[in-house]
Amino acid sequence: MTTAIVAGGGIAGLLSAKLLARQYDQVLLVERDANCGGLLGSISNDDGIAFDHGAHILSDTGLAEIDSLLYGDLSEEKWHTFRMLRAGNWFVGAMNRNSPFPDARRVGENALRKALAEIAAAPIARHETAPTTLAESLERRFGTTLASLVAGPTIRKQLGVAPGQLHPLTPFVIRRIICADAEETRRLKQDSRFSEPLAFASYEEGVGSTRHRYPRTGGIGQWVDGFVQGLRRDGVEIACGRTIAAVTHDGGKITSISLDDGRTVSCSMLTWTLPPALLLRAANIPFEGRPPLSRPIGLFHLVFDEPFQDPNYHVTCYDESLRIFRVTLYPNLRGQPLQAPYNCTIEVIGDTHTDFQALLPQVVQELKLMGIVPSPATLLSSMVSVVPIGFPATTHAFMDSMGNQTELAENHLRNALLVGRARCPPFFTTDVLTDVFQSIKAFSRV
Repeated sequence: MTTAIVAGGGIAGLLSAKLLARQYDQVLLVERDANCGGLLGSISNDDGIAFDHGAHILSDTGLAEIDSLLYGDLSEEKWHTFRMLRAGNWFVGAMNRNSPFPDARRVGENALRKALAEIAAAPIARHETAPTTLAESLERRFGTTLASLVAGPTIRKQLGVAPGQLHPLTPFVIRRIICADAEETRRLKQDSRFSEPLAFASYEEGVGSTRHRYPRTGGIGQWVDGFVQGLRRDGVEIACGRTIAAVTHDGGKITSISLDDGRTVSCSMLTWTLPPALLLRAANIPFEGRPPLSRPIGLFHLVFDEPFQDPNYHVTCYDESLRIFRVTLYPNLRGQPLQAPYNCTIEVIGDTHTDFQALLPQVVQELKLMGIVPSPATLLSSMVSVVPIGFPATTHAFMDSMGNQTELAENHLRNALLVGRARCPPFFTTDVLTDVFQSIKAFSRV
């Protein structure tokens, strides 16, 4: 009898359990929270209106086998399917409803002219070594002007750390910047020097074939509920509200795991989707490392009495002077912008001393300032929740520590597979899912 254990019930753990159920006699998924899904879950207010834990949708990975496993049972009737990710942004006091990328024209004509000259000259500067910091990486991509006036502030807003203190492989990075109108951008992007750093003026250009999905009613958490039901039909045991307290190993292989309720389960292989430090601690393997620098995120779940004035699914605020970081507009995601409820979730990045509840009036004021909520609109209801550990500040110490801990765990526990965010990178959902699929596929060949 072979038994696979999956630690963590986020989307990486859910896909892992689905794949492992094909290969092992028994699969046990262990999730600390009362429900699976992690940040891909939803909550409801007293009126039954659903909200998600941030800006989450379901997107194709591009690998047919994964997409079929994840989304094959979703019907067009119940799910709004779209190929264009409508996203806007607020930057230097102005809204751009046509693109998620900041518009460098806001920084002034002289600065923009200098920036374009720097991009044009960038290929001339040859670099024999890789960049050592994110600041250096941004300067090589955009030039000094755009790195300091545009890309740098977006990083500070999100992570609270200057790019010079971060690892060059930090995933939370603006990859492109708008520098011209639509016609001029098309012309510039024909030049290889500008094709990568410059963004199209509108998200309607350069649209790929990837499909995205969001439920026509309720929140994204209903996908988790349906997937969990499917896992149980596959024979997967799901233990929510439990943690792995101890990992017993001998001769470089895990033999069993013990849950915090005293239950012991034999283990043929362990798939770990949580921070590697937790595995090392459970296995009593000495290691060095400190928790990453991160800031809490306040989630403001709001309902208004009037439709939103912005057509986008998400709006990111890059201005460091405003508290709002990102806005999710659910009626637009549902494909029903003029149909109540007019609910949204606002992400605000704070620190250990932030009183998020006290920021509610400011958040509403900023929504109206940005023209997302009509000025006369009335706030009907609000809920404020906090994600204690938000985006990790990907300093060199953090990236090195993650790499060392992962290597240490894999060297000591040969039948343990660390996937998804147990490593860094990957971070984004599509990359995590692809990593899970490929890692389990490769592991099964060993």
